[in-house]
Amino acid sequence: MNLLGHSYIAIRVFPEGNKNLLIIGSLLPESFPFVENNPFTFEEIHEGGEKFLEFLSKNYPEKQDLALGMLTHSVRFGADSFNKKIERYAEPFREKLLWQIADCSGVSLETAEARLHNFLWMGVDFWILKEFPELVNEVSQAIKSVNIEEISALLAAAFGKERKKVEKVFDFLFKEIYQPEDLTSREGLVRIWSRQAAGLPEGDKIDVSMAVEVASQCTRLLENDWRNIIGLVEATAGENLRPFIKMES
Repeated sequence: MNLLGHSYIAIRVFPEGNKNLLIIGSLLPESFPFVENNPFTFEEIHEGGEKFLEFLSKNYPEKQDLALGMLTHSVRFGADSFNKKIERYAEPFREKLLWQIADCSGVSLETAEARLHNFLWMGVDFWILKEFPELVNEVSQAIKSVNIEEISALLAAAFGKERKKVEKVFDFLFKEIYQPEDLTSREGLVRIWSRQAAGLPEGDKIDVSMAVEVASQCTRLLENDWRNIIGLVEATAGENLRPFIKMES
């Protein structure tokens, strides 16, 4: 999923939690692999929600929703387990979409294969933008109010990292990549993606206007299915995370 989708799932799976912390937690894994010089491995910052939760529950229980949000993002428990599954909705237009993604991103056709799910999820984000404006406001407020120093200190302590290096990563993520004014339009969401994708090894060079059109095609392609898709993600993540839901309550 992308920015709005991950935020949506986090607060739907844990409706009694702190929305700001859940949203920010669901975005922490987006630092990998998009931010250079990241001191965390994939297993730590993307899939390490359980370890982070154990640390917070023991030392800072009032902050545990950060880790719960991280868990809703993960491949093991959460939304990212659907990255390959959503690609089936690209048929029978897959080849055309891949050429368009390659063209608007300045990447090879092979690399475009790895970006297909990002553009399909962008199509879902366009629907969330239209249908759930209150969520967009909540995400905006969470990003504006994020305490980067505090969160970096918690992550550094939990995973044994140098705090200044961690702070640099999340300062870039929440101040450079995520800019609240870009949450209010399709073009803005694509600008966010362009800043993320620039940090990938292939150094994607996104043409925003072209990418908006490609993502809009995905929006139209998913018109009859997007609600079912996010509903299935929510239900599956909720089932996977049921022990943690009980623990929170």
